[in-house]
Amino acid sequence: PGSIVADVMTTPAITVSETTRLERVAEQLTQQRIRRMPVVGAEGQLMGVVSRRDVLRWAASRVPAVSRQAG
Repeated sequence: PGSIVADVMTTPAITVSETTRLERVAEQLTQQRIRRMPVVGAEGQLMGVVSRRDVLRWAASRVPAVSRQAG
């Protein structure tokens, strides 16, 4: 028989809620050394996935244009 997802998945799942601050998501992604986290609603239902790239884009959008051009 072939392998199944349960054989290789990370448990327990590390999730965040829709209302988690992005700074906290960035901390968790870094501390847990993971690239993506499921986003769950109030009742635990899957709402989406947030990735390191999503957080980096958000962070880059907060840097003033002058700072980005100075480098």
